[in-house]
Amino acid sequence: MIEFQKAEEAREKAEKQRGIADRAYRESWGLTAPKFVDLRRIEVQKEIVQHVSTALTVIMGPERVGINVPSLGAEK
Repeated sequence: MIEFQKAEEAREKAEKQRGIADRAYRESWGLTAPKFVDLRRIEVQKEIVQHVSTALTVIMGPERVGINVPSLGAEK
């Protein structure tokens, strides 16, 4: 049980450090919290697309705008 507690404390500390780093990054770019969340969403989606071997369709936001993203390895 002590190991679990130590692991949880380490995870909590890492999460707090990540939050501090995220806030500093957001403020350095002059972004509002919602704009920062949008930026992070785009960054995560970019990472996903870079690791997909097939074509991918991304649907973003309540307006349901679809974006078809071809695979990076797709034949032209």
